[in-house]
Amino acid sequence: MITLIVTLASVGFYFLCGWLAAVRNLPRAWREARDFWHDSELARTSVKARTVFMLLLWVFYIPGRAVGDWFGHVVDAGDPRVVEDKVREQARHIAKLERELGIR
Repeated sequence: MITLIVTLASVGFYFLCGWLAAVRNLPRAWREARDFWHDSELARTSVKARTVFMLLLWVFYIPGRAVGDWFGHVVDAGDPRVVEDKVREQARHIAKLERELGIR
């Protein structure tokens, strides 16, 4: 009996986590579906499929997305244009703060 309770609780928790991940991912799924599909029915079908995928396979999707996002940050950090833009933005921000404080 206790095995059945633990099994049902585990399965329920698994699907609860999948549902929460799927609901949290809905805005991104809709944005990407609308960018890819021009027909609203195809976009809706795409979002439904992605939601079911997330509900069932969130254990693989979430770590994969985290690793992909991390690699994106690493790649962006090595891009000379991105670094140049950050330095320019920091210089603009520093100049603005100095003007506001009356330093320059």
